[in-house]
Amino acid sequence: MKSHIKTLILLGLVLAAALFVSGCLSADTHSKDSDVGMASFKSEKEMKSFFENLTNSESRFSSSISPSSGKAMNDVMPAPEAPMAAAESAADAGISGGGYSGTNVQIAGVDEADIVKTDGKIIYYTPGLSYTRNIVLHNDEKYPYYTYDTYQMTLLINALPAETASIISKITDTSGNLYLADNLLITISSSYKESKIVAYDISNPSAPVKAWEQNYEGYYTDSRLIDGKLVFVSQEYGFGIFPITYMGRELAYSDCYYPIGPGIVRPNADVTYFVTKIDTKTGSVEDAAALISSYSSTIFVSGDNLYLTNYYYPDTQLMYLDFVSSRWL
Repeated sequence: MKSHIKTLILLGLVLAAALFVSGCLSADTHSKDSDVGMASFKSEKEMKSFFENLTNSESRFSSSISPSSGKAMNDVMPAPEAPMAAAESAADAGISGGGYSGTNVQIAGVDEADIVKTDGKIIYYTPGLSYTRNIVLHNDEKYPYYTYDTYQMTLLINALPAETASIISKITDTSGNLYLADNLLITISSSYKESKIVAYDISNPSAPVKAWEQNYEGYYTDSRLIDGKLVFVSQEYGFGIFPITYMGRELAYSDCYYPIGPGIVRPNADVTYFVTKIDTKTGSVEDAAALISSYSSTIFVSGDNLYLTNYYYPDTQLMYLDFVSSRWL
């Protein structure tokens, strides 16, 4: 009983997985308690057993504890650099000889997506606005109405000198989060119609040319750019059918991870996260993994690992039974 209580105190929010992003993607199952961590499926039978047990525990579950994610995060993963240190490292990376700074990042050398990027001469900006085109009036006798299409755009602005700054080109049908990787502008957009990652060759900013495009399933969650590799995280509600295909790559059972914990602790599992590593030069998916976790997860990326957290709740009925059996039986 004491060990179970200790587990509840220490692991209200625990580290679900650390995915190695510098090499191949694989889950690190180490944690503060050997009974808590991640495991990969070995077969369809094991996968079905996991979901059956999860359903049974949900039927017993009567209350939950939602701990402070900020406090728990400090217990299970290294804290990010202080804001000043991060700002200084980012500035050092961008200002050295260039006279401009990059967007703020948490870890030096780990670029983060933003709606504004610059190479010191051109500003790349995505307003996040929707524009209309192909407006058509339909002269219905009773109820005339309009139909139209909407689109978004990314602007390329010649920023220097500031007195004569002007828009030199526009990329339509793309918006969202941006990255600069050498002569490529990478755009990440997510909508109910289509979610995609598109890279444009901006060697000539006045005439960007599409280099590659990669559609993705689910909703955009987060991303990082490390040494020319885009580490991309998306999520889908539910769990699908394993093994699954994501971005055209089939994931084996061993590439699909699920949370494990002692019987008295119930892992929260309601979404599937997909982590992919994409070569920014070609757009090809080099590696991919799926993780069953909770919607309320927090993601942190260092130079070597991606950390994903998952909530664990106490199964109160098992707690009561364990207490009674250990004290009176």
